Amino acid sequence: MDECGRAYPGYAAAGSQKFSLFAEGGLGIITRKGFEINNSPVVKMHRLQLFLFGGAFQYHLNPKWDLQISTTWSPAHAKAKQPHTIFYSAGFNYHLKELPKEKIESKIKSGYSFARHFLQVSYTTNAMGYGVNNLFSKKLVLFWGGAAHVKQGFSLNYQRNIFHARKVFSFDWYAGMGFWKSRNNQDNFYSLSLNPVLRFTAVRSKKTDLFFEYSVAGPTYLSKKIIDNERTGKHFTFHDFMGIGIFTGQKKNLNAGIRIAHFSNGNIFPQNDGVKVPLTFSLGYVLK
Repeated sequence: MDECGRAYPGYAAAGSQKFSLFAEGGLGIITRKGFEINNSPVVKMHRLQLFLFGGAFQYHLNPKWDLQISTTWSPAHAKAKQPHTIFYSAGFNYHLKELPKEKIESKIKSGYSFARHFLQVSYTTNAMGYGVNNLFSKKLVLFWGGAAHVKQGFSLNYQRNIFHARKVFSFDWYAGMGFWKSRNNQDNFYSLSLNPVLRFTAVRSKKTDLFFEYSVAGPTYLSKKIIDNERTGKHFTFHDFMGIGIFTGQKKNLNAGIRIAHFSNGNIFPQNDGVKVPLTFSLGYVLK
């Protein structure tokens, strides 16, 4: 239930102006990767579809921010010898609300530009190793690695802005097609992805803008299920990437960037070894 008292489908809610309580339920997927000892199965691989139940307490700090404590419970499955699971989490919600007409006009007149849509061509290479991937997946833990490794690749990408704030934040949709070669077995495969992209323009100047971008869980078709003898799951997977870039030129219609990427299915299938994509260099042109 929101602050106007509206209830959304899928859960029951109750609350006041300062707090809300809600319960929810739905179908969930639980995957379990088994293992063997002396060629005898100890824990069998399973992919279970179960009903999940949960709830949350929200405290409304103000019209934009909520603090939230949540829990989710999955029942046991005796036949698969799967115990019940309880998950707890804490976090916050930020509400994007429709802006008044005056604020919209002020943002339009602010003078800060956002690329409405642009094309990119990208080249990926492991010539400089996987150090950046390992830094953010093992030491800083802001990203993911992968058991299979891309050696090189080429991709063509299109990006379209959907929403932007006055100066820093913007939200884009990304569509990409990539062709890849693996490091160990020289496996050739391709990918088709659709990603949500969060972009933060940290530095602005008259001719150049510098930004950071981050994308998670872009639905993807991966043409191979085994890469470098690693089982990456089904053809359906997810594409994630993070990087930095610039818009430059007289009209800021030129784009360049560098990123790392990752393919994995988020454990919706028991086999999820993942694919590590090293440094990717991009050049682009803003169409409008």
